Amino acid sequence: MRALRISLLTIIASVSLVSNSKMQTAVDSVSDSPSEIILQRIFEGCEDCSDRKIVLERAKAKKFEEATVTETDLHTKKQRRGKLRPNFYNQLLRLVEAQGYFQMRDEYAMGWEDSTIVTLSVTLGAKRKIIKTRNEGEVPIQLWGIYYAIDGPLANVKWESTQ
Repeated sequence: MRALRISLLTIIASVSLVSNSKMQTAVDSVSDSPSEIILQRIFEGCEDCSDRKIVLERAKAKKFEEATVTETDLHTKKQRRGKLRPNFYNQLLRLVEAQGYFQMRDEYAMGWEDSTIVTLSVTLGAKRKIIKTRNEGEVPIQLWGIYYAIDGPLANVKWESTQ
């Protein structure tokens, strides 16, 4: 009986390692694809809020290349551009994939007014998905986490110009 338990534990551990290894490989291959992340956040009903659109992109399939970042103020249309180090961008791509972004619905919380309107578009290789929300607090926690995970690396952008 003890030998059977040990064998069963060995089989479970082996299956778990293989599953985790396959998932890790799939998530790691994400950063080898041309990609784009666009996050637009509008604070409806707020006059002095910083409505903005952020575009992070890497045209080539090179995971060691920096991502280009463009931030646009939606009120003034002023833009600034910069570069984001590869590790920050690759981690964002891995997070998007790991959180199941491409399996989520296309819309959440659409009946709200005077709330934060968020549109997130992610292109990863041949896959593209846009999710629209009218209240970022009424979305799956995975999606909310992606919204704010995008904000984090922006603190590490090397900004080049302002127009």
